[in-house]
Amino acid sequence: MSSNIKLLESFMNYCSDKSKVINQNIANLNTADYKRRDVNFQSYLQNQLNKTTSHSSIENSTINSIVNDPFTTEESGVNIEQEMSELAKNTINFKFASKRVSGYYKNLQNVIKSGG
Repeated sequence: MSSNIKLLESFMNYCSDKSKVINQNIANLNTADYKRRDVNFQSYLQNQLNKTTSHSSIENSTINSIVNDPFTTEESGVNIEQEMSELAKNTINFKFASKRVSGYYKNLQNVIKSGG
């Protein structure tokens, strides 16, 4: 179960970063020449797995310089309906993952309290 928790934690990190990018897109809705950004799940997860296996830490400020950059830009402008839809979907995903992780730790705590 521990590896599943690690994956859920990585997924929660992805959702958090995706939320930041979506909010940037919304904030720059009326900015001229702004290019919409997105987070590629596959690249992001691969970077997280590489980080875990190599035990190296990568600062958020340098994540854009990774070869398989999970953050992408699009030539088209920002569509507010699309961004709000993505934000809602992302929020649901984050809540799901956090409830699963929370449930795991609550079960673990109950086992410890009951003496195993």
